[in-house]
Amino acid sequence: MWKTLVLSLTLVPAAVSAEPVNMAGMGLMRCGDVIAAFIVDQQMAFEIFQWATGYMSGLNSALVVEMGKYRDLGSTVTNGNAGGFMRPLLAKCAQTPDTQLARLVDQYFRQLPVRNWPKN
Repeated sequence: MWKTLVLSLTLVPAAVSAEPVNMAGMGLMRCGDVIAAFIVDQQMAFEIFQWATGYMSGLNSALVVEMGKYRDLGSTVTNGNAGGFMRPLLAKCAQTPDTQLARLVDQYFRQLPVRNWPKN
């Protein structure tokens, strides 16, 4: 646990600027750090996966409220594995190590199929 905590504290950047930001935590990680975290610590890899799915779920909630539509996260399931989106995301991270994780997750999210939210 301490190893995960220390790794988390060293990889997750702190908000040090006075500029307003709309996010904190793992979304601000640079892709190079994301790749390093996946290699070093399985628990950290799971936490990054959890953050990414939570972020996409939050984006979907905003879409439902604003437009009555959502992006189909179920399309990311590969062979029963809900983490199917992580392989292409990590590949893109490897190509763009200075890009923030949130930016790549957002780009991935925007490529998912759009569905109408069921009306009751």
